Amino acid sequence: MVRQQLERAMMGALFVLFTVLSVACGGKDVDARAPAPSCPPPGTEEPIGKVMSPAFSDGYRGCHVRTRAAFWSPNTPASYTNDPNVVVFQVTPPGTAQGQGTYYPVKITKAQSGPIFELKQGDPIVLTGGTEGQPPMFVFFVADGIERDIAK
Repeated sequence: MVRQQLERAMMGALFVLFTVLSVACGGKDVDARAPAPSCPPPGTEEPIGKVMSPAFSDGYRGCHVRTRAAFWSPNTPASYTNDPNVVVFQVTPPGTAQGQGTYYPVKITKAQSGPIFELKQGDPIVLTGGTEGQPPMFVFFVADGIERDIAK
């Protein structure tokens, strides 16, 4: 029993170490800005859960899709980037109850980040952009636009 607990603790520590090193060192040598060959036409609306799913996220790398989300927080629990020109915030799928569900990290340039500091938790938003990262370990939605979802 103690051995199993130790093995679980070691696996957890290795997972955290791999994630930190992967993010810090840039992970796979992939041009994050080069659009994926499978990008849908610009402006195509896709569900945030699909876009951020490890099974699909690489197909949205560098794309320009629209996705609906609920704003969660202008902050993140960890520093996901050391780029001083980028702000990272969190969103959830629309209709997610407070404290439930999945939270997705979103990057946006400081110059475009103004609206996120006016939003309240749960406000519906529309993001435009694509993904970057190393699926299945870590994926960002990289927003090149954010607006309130006035349809909600």
